[in-house]
Amino acid sequence: MYERPSTAGVSRRNLLKAAGLVGGTFPISALTGCGGGDSRASGGAPGQHTIIAGGSSTGASGVYREALRMAAEKQGYVARLEELAQDAAVLAVRSGKTNAALMSWVNIAQAQEAGAPVVAIAPAWASHNAIIVRPDSPYQSIEDLVGKRVGFPARTSGGYFETREALMEQGLDPEKEFKLTSLADAAVMLGLFEKGEFEAVALFEPLVSKILSQGKARELIQIGTWQASRRNGVMAPANCWAVRRDWAQQQDPAKLTTIFTEATRTAATDPAPYQVAGKAAGLDAKAIQLFQQRLSRLAAPSLTDAALKYVQAGLDHARRDGLITKAVTVDSLLLAS
Repeated sequence: MYERPSTAGVSRRNLLKAAGLVGGTFPISALTGCGGGDSRASGGAPGQHTIIAGGSSTGASGVYREALRMAAEKQGYVARLEELAQDAAVLAVRSGKTNAALMSWVNIAQAQEAGAPVVAIAPAWASHNAIIVRPDSPYQSIEDLVGKRVGFPARTSGGYFETREALMEQGLDPEKEFKLTSLADAAVMLGLFEKGEFEAVALFEPLVSKILSQGKARELIQIGTWQASRRNGVMAPANCWAVRRDWAQQQDPAKLTTIFTEATRTAATDPAPYQVAGKAAGLDAKAIQLFQQRLSRLAAPSLTDAALKYVQAGLDHARRDGLITKAVTVDSLLLAS
């Protein structure tokens, strides 16, 4: 009979190292035991060796979900992908209807504040948000947008928080210095931008790649790469794979960590997930190619000490901005804590 290996006495850093989350190598062969236990989420459907992941089939989520399916298959698991909007995917993990989703660190901290045993198991990507203007726009820098009409994601979203945080690092608070309109529907915001209602908009992938490939916009700043340029090249993950701790502890936690980490590495190197997600999003071949170029470079497959430092700074900023109510350490948000 298979027995789930105990992680008692195993430090966070040793478990991360075993799964390739610390340092530059990924020893996929280091963990060869079969996963075990009944993988049902609380209130979810049963299925041995099954990961139930919620999220959208399009965009960045679609890429990473397809990469998860590929990585799980290699390890003898099945990834059951549930089609859910991002907000619904977050709530589904919190309630136990699913056991995995892509979340921001703030999402995870908020889930824990609500009493849900949600933790990060592997990093995913640095911010894929960007601020764009029309091709013939006179604006050449973020400072040129002071006093202008700018569209932003919903104030409760990671896209809003990540973009505002980056701008504030440059001495600009968009809430105070732009004529800011916050919209939850990115497609509506993009339509208003194309009609001239906004001088600039902050958008995420793959909408940015789509409009850039059509020649209808010009990029002023890409948030993830700009932040890395200020951090000695450190690509700190804004989003990560999150799971329910109670479900993960019924499995082989180290093997699960391997699967989710491999999914991020697959998204960094393999074009196949982009074809699947790009077609689901209605992108043409040119846009899919640009989408892969832009998102793959933002993959953050290692949680180095430097990356964790920037994640912690972001959590501190989130508390300052009232997105979370209590001080939280990044270690407390990790499965391998």
